[in-house]
Amino acid sequence: SYSTDPGSTPGDAFNFDQINITSNDAMVNSGFDVRDMFGGEFGSIIPGQSIFFDDPGNADAYQVSFTTNSSVTLPGYSLYLDEGGGSRQVTRFQLFAGGNLVSDVPILTSGSYATTYGSRFIVVSDAFTPVTATQFQAVFYGANTASGNGPRIIELDAAAPAPEPATFGLLALGGFGVLFLARRR
Repeated sequence: SYSTDPGSTPGDAFNFDQINITSNDAMVNSGFDVRDMFGGEFGSIIPGQSIFFDDPGNADAYQVSFTTNSSVTLPGYSLYLDEGGGSRQVTRFQLFAGGNLVSDVPILTSGSYATTYGSRFIVVSDAFTPVTATQFQAVFYGANTASGNGPRIIELDAAAPAPEPATFGLLALGGFGVLFLARRR
């Protein structure tokens, strides 16, 4: 669990300065900014958090479509959520890359995140076969509460791709070479 926005994450291809928002469902009001879910702190009400528009009685999907400045090879992600006191839960998260569904994760809730997970803040992560794209869509499904409060998103981070085994081999070979030269002297 966590208590604050993790902020801009080094190496995260989904940081606000590396993406362009192409469309998104409305924020609760002008005090929230969708860029905040990508490590920004632009909103004036709760900087670092994005809260979607309330839609009473519906379990609508709330979406954010965005492009990256260059191709991203994505092997997974971490999604930071805040239930907002039980009324702003996400019950399912989907991530599309290049128009293809790459992750579909149900988020279990039993009354509230705090009841199910022991904290109102949770981190949802998923890993999958790496996919390379420049167009992405994040879809959040609300909890369909009577108040219909939209989801509260803290941050969506792109996981950095793990180096290939050949890269580790080259690093090891280079390290042994430096040690060999140092020993010769």
